[in-house]
Amino acid sequence: MARQQDFTIASARRNRISAQTRSGYSSGINQVKKWVVLAGLHDLLAPCAESSDGTTLDLHAFHYEHFLDFIEWTVQNKDVEVGTLSGYRSAIQSLYKDQGLPVPLEYGEDIKEVFSGLRKTVAQDLQAGAKLYRGKRPMSFAVFETLCEKSVELFDGGFAHLFLILSWNLMCRSKSTETVRFDHMSCEDDSIGFTFFKTKTNQEGTKNKDPKHCYANPFKPSICLYVALGVYLSCNSRITPTELFPGANQKDRFGKSLAALIEAPKTGAKKDIRTHSIRKGAATFVSSGSTGGPSIVSVCLRCGWSLGNVMERYFRYEAAGDQFTGRVVAGLPIKSSDFAVLPPHFRDPSATVVLSALQVVFPLLKPQHRPSPSAASVLPPRHAMRSTTLFTNGTMQGELLGCVQSGDGSPCLRPSGIPPFVEMYKQLQRNDQTLALILETILKGVREIVNENGVCAGLALPPHPTEIDAIDAFAATSGLFNVISGETTSKRLRRDCQLKVTTMVRLVRQQDATKYSRPFKKRKLTSPKEPPALGRSLLL
Repeated sequence: MARQQDFTIASARRNRISAQTRSGYSSGINQVKKWVVLAGLHDLLAPCAESSDGTTLDLHAFHYEHFLDFIEWTVQNKDVEVGTLSGYRSAIQSLYKDQGLPVPLEYGEDIKEVFSGLRKTVAQDLQAGAKLYRGKRPMSFAVFETLCEKSVELFDGGFAHLFLILSWNLMCRSKSTETVRFDHMSCEDDSIGFTFFKTKTNQEGTKNKDPKHCYANPFKPSICLYVALGVYLSCNSRITPTELFPGANQKDRFGKSLAALIEAPKTGAKKDIRTHSIRKGAATFVSSGSTGGPSIVSVCLRCGWSLGNVMERYFRYEAAGDQFTGRVVAGLPIKSSDFAVLPPHFRDPSATVVLSALQVVFPLLKPQHRPSPSAASVLPPRHAMRSTTLFTNGTMQGELLGCVQSGDGSPCLRPSGIPPFVEMYKQLQRNDQTLALILETILKGVREIVNENGVCAGLALPPHPTEIDAIDAFAATSGLFNVISGETTSKRLRRDCQLKVTTMVRLVRQQDATKYSRPFKKRKLTSPKEPPALGRSLLL
């Protein structure tokens, strides 16, 4: 830990919770103070210099029974969720710690029973249809694709588009996406790694600091993280190499953009989808979108969820599991050999044309952060990126496209996070291609044989017949066809040395008697049976 000249014990105690959490607690305390004023219980307030109105709750006079009265009044007069009531409880507990007082035991077990009863009441109302669903629904992958297609059309320099795709791929909270920095990003072979040093479940930064691997999706440029990152950096080429989203309240800025996209027509999204729906939808898509997805441990570790003391001690992070999770959440086709696709990249990143283009397009970007070539098909005609050097300089664009490598084969990259069954898909694909070529190979060979030794009506034709030879062959074949088609089976005359099929079968069986144990017996023709006596009597 670096030296801190302004460190105090009081500041350390205050920093036990984040500034955002403390702001939420202050809002909860203000709601309790409003109730105190409405109830006429002014003796429960005490002066406080840090508060905006100069007052706070006097916890020597404010007891647990007062808090229960506040909860009862709130439920009776406001449309509030149980989670909000639980937040009020947390705010009171934090205030006890700030004032150096022990938290009463009733705020633990007794209030849990109250909240449990409230949750059961809400569930019964939902089942009976007396109350509509409240909360954030998971964002489906189809809605995510639609929102990505709409967000790229916004004239915000690619901000909302990148924030949406990055939150989905990282499977993190929007607060964590807001704090991403360039020095948190690393080049992980065929993926980009993002490392978080502090999260909601890791406030002290004591857990493993492992990168989350994010992959490109060349098949769907509208949801590709590499395309979104390239568009954002191209439209903000003067961004400093510190924060990826510089400025205050970028999370709130994205929340407003997302709300506007959801309320727009033809998005197919419901109004109960907000920023936290991205995290819920990504986790649901990865764990339940396919029967062959990654393990639940890899999903929980990527989401930053706690596994418990025992499981966290034995189930640890491994790059292969996170890489597989990253490919699935990127939307790559898990049921195809294309799951192992590599991102579009330059064959030689150190080539002169590549380095010079990076200096022109991204003058402040560090060399290790190499953006991939963007897919222009997802950009609207008036997008800001179309006015950048990459699009206005046709010569540079053509030279760079000539250096691009794509597909699953590369001289400098190898695919990571590939499950074993993808290799089986590749082998099956190669087998299908081989089988498709067999018919063409056979037909080609037959054509060559016919061309070399042509046969028509049992007569050998020269390799290059003349017109007279062709006319004679056609006449012979046509005459034979007329003779055969003009006769019935009973009238056809048997040629010399021509055998019936039954005679040929008999000769074959007699030739190899060991193979056919049953001796051949000529079938005897029997006369028609006489009708029964009853039938004869009826005829007579």
